[in-house]
Amino acid sequence: MSNCQDNDFEEIISEENTSKISKLIDFKGLQVNHRFATPVEELNITHDLESLKALYNKMRRAAKKSSTSYAGRIVEMELPDGAAILEAAKVVLPDFPYEEIEGYTEINRVNKKFVDVDMLQNDFFDLTLAEIEEQAATVDQYYSRNLDYLVLQEIALHPEKYATTVLGNIKAKSESEWNIYRCSLAYTYSKGYFGFVRVSTAYLLAGDRAKTSSENYFPAPVDSYNTREDAYRHTLWNALLAQYYFTISSKASRLGFAKAIADAREGHCGSFNEADARAMDYHNNAIGRQLWDDHTTFRYLFGFRVGLRKPDTSELKTYCLKAVAYNSCYIVKEENPDNGFDYDIPETKAEILKINANTVVYFKETIAPQWVITTVSYDYSDCDYKDVQEQNSISTSRQGIITASNDPLPLSDDCIKRTYSYTYVNACFISKDPNYNPYFN
Repeated sequence: MSNCQDNDFEEIISEENTSKISKLIDFKGLQVNHRFATPVEELNITHDLESLKALYNKMRRAAKKSSTSYAGRIVEMELPDGAAILEAAKVVLPDFPYEEIEGYTEINRVNKKFVDVDMLQNDFFDLTLAEIEEQAATVDQYYSRNLDYLVLQEIALHPEKYATTVLGNIKAKSESEWNIYRCSLAYTYSKGYFGFVRVSTAYLLAGDRAKTSSENYFPAPVDSYNTREDAYRHTLWNALLAQYYFTISSKASRLGFAKAIADAREGHCGSFNEADARAMDYHNNAIGRQLWDDHTTFRYLFGFRVGLRKPDTSELKTYCLKAVAYNSCYIVKEENPDNGFDYDIPETKAEILKINANTVVYFKETIAPQWVITTVSYDYSDCDYKDVQEQNSISTSRQGIITASNDPLPLSDDCIKRTYSYTYVNACFISKDPNYNPYFN
């Protein structure tokens, strides 16, 4: 009798749970509450760019045939450009557990800076938090394939919404730049970093924001290549590539993707830089990825990893600016062609390869400004404390801002005498000429 009651109860619970499931499917061995419009057969395909193109045109034909204006054959098109992908993804992304990208997506939920754990557990209802962590790569694949399908569908259903004339300045890129973009996407696919929308979003947002930020902070002549601006741009670009590539909880995938994109741009997709310029870019790209890695930690819930705690974009800009301002080195490649102290391209590359992996490098003027060490001396002789002698503490700051004085006693400002002294420090530079100083020559 007891067994019958238990079985009946289990059947009722099972029916109640099933009624809450949009569509129960199996994805690579995981039970999923499939609430997206993506056909299950599409989820089982590892799409490349060509098969995605075929899928997109199939969607276009289906959308056109269902409209009253259909008048015959539909001309096949390439995959939508990055501008359309960025705009359409804004519509779709709020239904995914990914975090918000500040200034881009608008996700209306609590803790929108983090992955939505409740959504994850609802979709993968059969997994514990520990199992979601273990299966994070498969979970990422599931969401990525749905994201690709739904964004392409959104564009196919509303072509007028994503036309060039509507998007305006978002598509302010030359045809050669779009060709590099397509080549870079293909290269990341060849390295195993799939997800057309994920790749496009990170690639375009990171590139545009790094370029804008570098121009704002380093107003420079038209030719800014190999300067501090260029160094900052590449450093920030790589940090943002890792920042914007959606994953549930993987740092390694984000860093690997950022490296794949950077390598594609530098060596596989039409870069015409000289060998020393490429060495500089590779070097600074790696520093940007390391800065992101150093300032990104794992987020835990009940002891299980459930996402990432990432710095804000503004914080990443600050870290990259500090790296360029206070931890960079200028190779004086061209001092004076008549005195024999210039470096040629192989020599400049060799110097770059010798520089510390954490030191930003550039070889075109101008050098980073001097920075300041501020020393603050505290005199307590007028303070009414027994056996108090004059005590000093040192505060190191940059650009003359005192950041951390270590006052040993809780004394009133009325009795303390402060004396400030300043030491100006030159940024690192490398020159063949032992008498050359870029601050004075």
